[in-house]
Amino acid sequence: MDLADIAAQQEGVFSRAQARAAGYSAFRIRHRIQSGDWVELFDGRVLRSSHTTLSTTSWDHAALLATGHRSVLAGPSASRWWGVDVPWPQPFVIVQVTSRREPSGITVLRDPPADEDVVLRDGVMITSRPRTVVDCLRVLPMRTGSDLLDRVLQQRWITFEDLVFRTHELTGRRGVPKLVGQIRTARPGTRSEAERLMVRLLRRAGITGWRANFPLDGVGVLDLAFLTRRVAIEIDGRAWHSAGDRFQADRRRQNRLVLQGWTVLRFTWEDLTCRPHQVIAQVRAALA
Repeated sequence: MDLADIAAQQEGVFSRAQARAAGYSAFRIRHRIQSGDWVELFDGRVLRSSHTTLSTTSWDHAALLATGHRSVLAGPSASRWWGVDVPWPQPFVIVQVTSRREPSGITVLRDPPADEDVVLRDGVMITSRPRTVVDCLRVLPMRTGSDLLDRVLQQRWITFEDLVFRTHELTGRRGVPKLVGQIRTARPGTRSEAERLMVRLLRRAGITGWRANFPLDGVGVLDLAFLTRRVAIEIDGRAWHSAGDRFQADRRRQNRLVLQGWTVLRFTWEDLTCRPHQVIAQVRAALA
């Protein structure tokens, strides 16, 4: 196959081995680089034309070429291929434990996934959605990881139970303390960061008379309750709210509240962070 066709299939990048297979000698490759026609990437393991502009997925292709044929896109890189952008400064790949390749500019994880956790997507080997989530949580800052976990649990990329199981399987490996921290934050019954933010908004607004995590007979535990006004505030977006049975239970509880004469306000993390003034205005209106 012509080298231009190979590069086109790989979004503008190719390896030295591919160039040699296409008929370029070591001398011609070196001459192209020295003349500026080709540019070296990742310690010279991968090349591109000087006229090629690389996208993020081009860099992912290049990282796979630089780390060997058994490497797999994982973590933030795999997440991007699944359609969810996760901030990370460089390509993220998993290589075999015995691999000695670790070019600068690539995050390398030596923790090969099980066969069922490797998926071919658009011609590229990437980790499955559950494994992708776990690897992201192992390296991301806690706040960023919490936001990602909430989103992927809602989208059913992984279940809370599977996250716990996979964390146990990785005991002693890199990033497990972060996984444990995410589990503690997301597990059922834990007061979420969103709930704490709601409390801070109420206090700043000078709104009093509420009870947090209030148990109401026949209904369940309310996130926030104004008992004298019979106004309940429920915070959506917590990880466990998206898990099947809990999601349905929340809705049944809301129906029981309404039938008992309560006004129910529901707010998401986006409401609290992007529209806090509207949140407080709606609370005041309900209390009035």
